[in-house]
Amino acid sequence: MNDDVNGWVSSADAWIASMGENGDWARRTFLDAEMLERVKGLQGRFLDIGCGEGLFARMLQERGLQGVGLDPAAQLIDVAR
Repeated sequence: MNDDVNGWVSSADAWIASMGENGDWARRTFLDAEMLERVKGLQGRFLDIGCGEGLFARMLQERGLQGVGLDPAAQLIDVAR
């Protein structure tokens, strides 16, 4: 098995640099708003598989949800922490 899961390990540093504090344009414009609308008013726990740098997990936590993020790239987990 390849330790560089679909290239995420080798590209993790570039991903982190491109995200900044608020994520990339497409994420801010389309994905995050739609996904946050889906959890509006919910309580409980979440599991974010492929959490990357943890931005979305932090957004969920800011809305009172508790959870865990998993990612195969150690660099991304380090930033998520």
